[in-house]
Order: sequence, then structure tokens, then C-alpha cells
Amino acid sequence: MTKEAEKIIAATFQVSRLLRRKIAQAENGVKSINMLQLYALSYIKERYKATMKEFADHMQVSPPSATSFIDRLVKMGLVKRLPSRTNRKIVQLKLTPLGNSTLTKTLQQEKHIFRPIVEALSRNDQQHMLRILQSILQQKHS
Repeated sequence: MTKEAEKIIAATFQVSRLLRRKIAQAENGVKSINMLQLYALSYIKERYKATMKEFADHMQVSPPSATSFIDRLVKMGLVKRLPSRTNRKIVQLKLTPLGNSTLTKTLQQEKHIFRPIVEALSRNDQQHMLRILQSILQQKHS
């Protein structure tokens, strides 16, 4: 690995921590969802009626760990379990209206927090950053 690659990786983690700190400050003691819960809600919304197995595979955790994690989201009123109509062994996941609104609100809040950071960059730097991020995302799909 090159020194530049190591610096990019370190800077990426530092930016992530910076954003988490800014989000925590913006919440100002108000209880909200954490980043892993946000990621899970996003996946469940994208994969309408994802199964527990799909969820566990996506999160790269064991089925019992996925069950515990989903139990917490169910208790929070963010997710509900649905029995499959075709196979009673299959459990599907769906966001509740509260889960959907919480996801939307949290994503809007994060966008609001991240916007000034990105807008502080020059237009040229923004274009380079966009090109780089899109390049990374394209590699994910190849």
C-alpha cells in the first residue's frame, strides 16, 4: 500500500469521526438512532420486505446477532416483522411509519450538517471530490 493510500484511509476515518461528532452536537442530548441503525433502516427501506437472512448477510453478522439487532429496532418502533405469505419460516422486514420518518429526518439532518463542510471547498475541489467518490462507487459495482 502506498503512503498516499494510507493517508487517504486515515483521512477518511477522521472525516467520519468529525461527522459523527457534529451529528452528536446537533442532537444536543436528544435521543436518536446511531450510524449502524441508520445503515440498517436504509437497507430495509431499499430492499422492501428484506428477509432476516438477507439482512444478516448484508450486515455480515450471524443470524442470531441480526435477530438481536432487529429486536432493538422493533422495540424502538422503527421496524416490524412480517410473516411471509408463501413460507412461514421466512420473516420479512419493513419500516414502520415512525421508522420511515426517522430515517428521512436523520438523513436530512446529516445533509444539513455535511453541506457547509462541502461548500467550504472550492468549486474545483468539489468537482474533484465528486469525480473521485463516483469512481469509488463504480468500483463497488464491478
